[in-house]
Amino acid sequence: MTARLRSPSNLGTAAVLGVCCVIGLLAGVEPKLALVGAVGLMFALVIFVNFTAGVALFAFVSFLEVLDLGSSASVGKLAGGMVIAGWIAAISTRDKESTFFEDHPTISLLLGLFLSWILLGMTWAESPSEVGTALTRYIPNVMLIPIVYTAVRNRRGAMTVIAGLVLGALAACVYGLAHPAGEEARLNGTALDPNELASILVAGVALSAAFTVNVRDKPGLRLAALSCVVLCVFGIFLTVSRGGLVALAVSLVAGMIIGGRWRPVAFAAALLVASGSFFYFAVLAPPAARERIASTSEGETQLKEGRTTIWAVAERVVESKPLIGIGANNFQTSARHYLLSQPGALGRTDLIIATPKVVHNTYLGMAAELGLIGLGMFIVIVLFCVRSALRAARYFAALGDRGCEALSRGLAVGLIGTLVADIFISEEYSKPLWLLLGLGPAMLGIARRQMKATKERRNELAT
Repeated sequence: MTARLRSPSNLGTAAVLGVCCVIGLLAGVEPKLALVGAVGLMFALVIFVNFTAGVALFAFVSFLEVLDLGSSASVGKLAGGMVIAGWIAAISTRDKESTFFEDHPTISLLLGLFLSWILLGMTWAESPSEVGTALTRYIPNVMLIPIVYTAVRNRRGAMTVIAGLVLGALAACVYGLAHPAGEEARLNGTALDPNELASILVAGVALSAAFTVNVRDKPGLRLAALSCVVLCVFGIFLTVSRGGLVALAVSLVAGMIIGGRWRPVAFAAALLVASGSFFYFAVLAPPAARERIASTSEGETQLKEGRTTIWAVAERVVESKPLIGIGANNFQTSARHYLLSQPGALGRTDLIIATPKVVHNTYLGMAAELGLIGLGMFIVIVLFCVRSALRAARYFAALGDRGCEALSRGLAVGLIGTLVADIFISEEYSKPLWLLLGLGPAMLGIARRQMKATKERRNELAT
């Protein structure tokens, strides 16, 4: 019996049972802590059994961070730690599979330089501790790029992770419908405000549409994917996010440009969405939503002035420290010093002094905090990921792989839409954004492996 207990499988079972006992005891003392522990155990089991499924589950949970445990621990952070641990285990045991760092050494170096630049900001930031806090958020997000590259090795893996993202966004929508907040008749979801929710729903439209191509022979799944397209579009309408609507329009135009063989479908979809948008806001939308889109009430004027004030101060920061910025996560701490640095009245100084806000523009915010050097590195990373998706689409088209081509083109369109939406919100710490970025090189990796396998088969036939 002793020998049997010491075998790896029995030791693993004993460990799981032990953890379950601890969670059971915690449930009687602190139910919230026990729930977090249960989620952590579930993640550990999924990630170490099927890493791809674990990453997809993490993508889903990244939208549902409503189980906060103080300021430093949450289900999302616990899941992120489990994903990193699972990734280390995966790359340690897959001897024949190349890693992101081996396949893309230049961009890997840039990722390291980007994180190093953030760390270096401690030397000139007003609040070095805020830079440290930002770094603890940037590191796991940046690591999602090589993590997704390891998890997504084929079309099935890509579809699994994409499904996690889309279903997470839809779950956030459902939560927002079940728990309405505020008096503005705007849909929000779990930890996401309406603008953030609209941003990822824009990607959900393109990814769900691409999903339909991959399940053409499965009517039930295809109907579900088409339903996701409709729900994502309707969810964007319900958020009444002007940035989300602009991003949706841009993504539809992008679909008509880079949609390849699906350009006619993209054109028809653009007409349908435009007609649906007009009908909803003209006929079905509540008065508050219609007013927000069509007119500028006093409340809207104050909101506009608030964003204008924040952007004006951020521009002053960039003009003062264009190259190095004021340090990551330091805008809310240091912005007050720039209120009087230039002449001109600012409408909402309370958003700088009394209740400091983030910049509400990912790119302007990064320019203010990380300087043009940091912003430049981030833009190069983004362009690399979008270009990877487009290159993958071309490779898949040459191979005749319609399914993966659709996923790659849908990913590129969704990324473009999300990046446009980020002009109006601060999303540099967004897990869904970094997961989407990671899918770009992952799809390119799949395409290259398929190209290599096809070339080897041709050489074998030739000999």
